[in-house]
Amino acid sequence: MVDLSSPNIGIDIRMQGRQLLVDYLNTNLPRNLVRRLDVGDFGTPVRYVDTFDQGGNARMVIEPRGLWEYSAYQTDTQFILEVKPVKEDPNKLVQS
Repeated sequence: MVDLSSPNIGIDIRMQGRQLLVDYLNTNLPRNLVRRLDVGDFGTPVRYVDTFDQGGNARMVIEPRGLWEYSAYQTDTQFILEVKPVKEDPNKLVQS
């Protein structure tokens, strides 16, 4: 969960390699929130969350492990990003 200063902040989410990048457009990150969080013990696929300023935006880099999927939504000034593990189905056909 991320508390935003305004409900009008633009958010760009994309995958880059095995990481999930979230840019909060034209936004500055308070100094006390620039950090790396080790969240590997919280029972999710996410190992680390890095937050920092990047070219006029605030950026969050989420580094998960294994198979995972994400969903994101915003309610007023609260942005919620959920990363969930995906269980492999041994009966599912996969393209080779």
